[in-house]
Amino acid sequence: MTNQANEKLIVRIISPQGVIYDHGALSCSVKALDGGMTILANHTPIMAALDISAVKVRRIYEDEEEDFIAINGG
Repeated sequence: MTNQANEKLIVRIISPQGVIYDHGALSCSVKALDGGMTILANHTPIMAALDISAVKVRRIYEDEEEDFIAINGG
């Protein structure tokens, strides 16, 4: 069994108006211009252009609730 506290990442979505989303997560799924990807804790740093879509965040500590945040690319 893994310790979820050590297996989390922080998902922070920032707009010109400021931070609009900031939570600990188990995973974050995004749609990049060249396809979809899911990012997990301890992932190699990556930079990708994002498409207009919803970011899916699987939260930690909250019964693994999923949030969907609309983005206008990035």
